[in-house]
Amino acid sequence: MIMTTRSSTFGILLLLSVVCSAEIPGDHNCTRPQRPSLPNGDETNEQELIQSKQILQNYLAASDNYLACLKAHEKGFGDEIDPALKAAIIFEHNAVVDEMYLAGDEFNIALRKFGRRSGP
Repeated sequence: MIMTTRSSTFGILLLLSVVCSAEIPGDHNCTRPQRPSLPNGDETNEQELIQSKQILQNYLAASDNYLACLKAHEKGFGDEIDPALKAAIIFEHNAVVDEMYLAGDEFNIALRKFGRRSGP
């Protein structure tokens, strides 16, 4: 059983590398954006917080574009898409959405910490 799980995990990781590096039908070039490093609200100033908001917004927009590209990649295979590849694409999609939420949460935490530190 453990061997099967490891084999399945390896297979999914291999398929993810194919999904992320494969040529997309049409003019698509899917590049997963890297989640930005956001400042700590205990140590940042207002200007850095404003800049990090713009960085976060750019990241979220790039992530939305990446998700659309993944969807186009999936549609490029049509109805004949391999179920394992489809699962890998769904896994990648969900991982990116989770990262987007995490980045938003990190920014909101920094904002609250900054607000508490600077007072009303």
